[in-house]
Amino acid sequence: MPIKRRVIDLTESRTDDMAERAKRLVHEIAQTRTLLLNARELVEDDGPRFRNPQNPTQTWSGRGNPPGWVKREIALGKTLDSLLD
Repeated sequence: MPIKRRVIDLTESRTDDMAERAKRLVHEIAQTRTLLLNARELVEDDGPRFRNPQNPTQTWSGRGNPPGWVKREIALGKTLDSLLD
């Protein structure tokens, strides 16, 4: 077999291998993306858990840093349980 033909065959073989690997990677990425999107749906959004007794329109989910009104109520001796919605 001439060298030129061997080089062409080897190049085609590697190209086919790389294309197959790329297809597998794209498939894995798609599956991972689907799993992540499904996981987001599993996180329940219960809405606000705590409500400001002074201004009921102010609420807090209990996630992240507490807002100022929660800190003030706790400083005044209230408990988080007393602020539950």
